[in-house]
Amino acid sequence: MIIHILKKEEQPSMNDITFTLSANAGLSVTVKNTRIWIDALPGRSIAGYSTLSAQQWEQVFSSEDFINPDLIFFTHCHPDHYSQELAERVRNQYPSVPLVMPEKHFPDQYLLTGKVIRAPFKDVALTFLSLPHEAARYRNVPQYALLIDTGRVTILAAGDTETASDALRDYLTERQLRPDVAVLPFPWITLKRGRAYIEEILRPSHLLINHIPFPEDDRNRYRDAIRHALPEMSRQADLRLMTRPLQKEIISFPAV
Repeated sequence: MIIHILKKEEQPSMNDITFTLSANAGLSVTVKNTRIWIDALPGRSIAGYSTLSAQQWEQVFSSEDFINPDLIFFTHCHPDHYSQELAERVRNQYPSVPLVMPEKHFPDQYLLTGKVIRAPFKDVALTFLSLPHEAARYRNVPQYALLIDTGRVTILAAGDTETASDALRDYLTERQLRPDVAVLPFPWITLKRGRAYIEEILRPSHLLINHIPFPEDDRNRYRDAIRHALPEMSRQADLRLMTRPLQKEIISFPAV
């Protein structure tokens, strides 16, 4: 299945890719003059993960890295990734921006269905992959990872995809595809099978780890687990931890 989302005519103006954190797994990704929000509106805090306070909301969504998104995407609609209230506020602010997610919450959104959805968008190509959610009790939750292809660089944003997913491996292997940048939740580095998968299957040049609670929310001591896992990680990838609101990471690729 292919969906075609409004294509704008702006030309790329830079070779940098910026990743800016809102909270939890929420990111604003700016690449080739295209800005995509991914799970950028986490709602109520659950299971020791973080959300945005009212003050943080104002700071984040008035920042230069979040204003004027071109696309708003939710990997799934769990409350630590998606807030209906915040989505409605953003929808009122940006009524013409395409909204893409795998559950129906707005009459004019794009509803993701099917295994693979490819969408040319501005100067990039998007692929939404239906992949199992982490943990057996959430297997019935519709959940999509996102691949962003610039023509030279491929970015994988996994959402809450099952750690070391066989379905993701099969997709990448069949297409002989290796992401240059992988954005993964922290269990991919705290679990041995996740570390092995990163090093043997994904082999990214750059690795961003998110879904990390802020210190004041970390009642399960996930941050300690991450710190203890870091010495076990391969030094081959440029690894960055996304740990604070408005943290910006810039990854530069050479011009053609």
